[in-house]
Amino acid sequence: MALIDKHAGILRNTLSALRIVLAGTAAGLCVLLPHTAGAWPDKLAGHGGPVKSITLSADGGRALSGSFDYAIILWRIEGDEAVIEKRLIGHDAAVNDAAFAGDNRAVSVSDDGSFAIWDLARGEIAKRFEGTGDKVLDVAVSPDGRYAATASWDRKARLYDLDAAREIAVLQGHRGNVNTVGFSPDGRNLFTGSYDGTIRMWDAPSGRFVRQIYSHGWGVNVLRPLPDNAHLVFGGIDGALG
Repeated sequence: MALIDKHAGILRNTLSALRIVLAGTAAGLCVLLPHTAGAWPDKLAGHGGPVKSITLSADGGRALSGSFDYAIILWRIEGDEAVIEKRLIGHDAAVNDAAFAGDNRAVSVSDDGSFAIWDLARGEIAKRFEGTGDKVLDVAVSPDGRYAATASWDRKARLYDLDAAREIAVLQGHRGNVNTVGFSPDGRNLFTGSYDGTIRMWDAPSGRFVRQIYSHGWGVNVLRPLPDNAHLVFGGIDGALG
């Protein structure tokens, strides 16, 4: 795995399928930076604290943002306008990440140690898992929307069956906090990155350990599998992209 760049700080940016860079700011704004022509809102204002995460729906018509204000906002994007569709309240600390899991379902994780499944039509939590109390930093949803994986600071990742609303596997083996998770595009594998500097591959949805695929030497802060189903990119605590 080649090291392709080096930056001065820790990297945690997302490039969406619609080629929109989504940036969360300390002022509580979400900023959309278009990479292609078209009308897009230049900012989404509504949070009462710094924004920690933002993601677009598959069709680009909605967005989810999570914040230090303990809230998730579901946005409806209409051309250059962004409207707050729902404000989702249910976590007891900062929301670190949120993701769509189908048209009317979402998932989220928080500093309060919980993982939540949301009914977006009702704007309510359908099921909340309390975990061990350690921070849960990242969540990923399988391509078919059925499974979710979380990265926790108890050195474990967890797999959930969203249709059954139950935990199905606990992934153990990292020697440091797990910071990031990501499913392969075909949904058959899950990747985890940790402060121990390693990236591991697991079978999905069984949670069976397959192999360690990389050791960076520094903590791995974020990873994203690429659409070719053969490569992934990661960001390290040392500011490196690999």
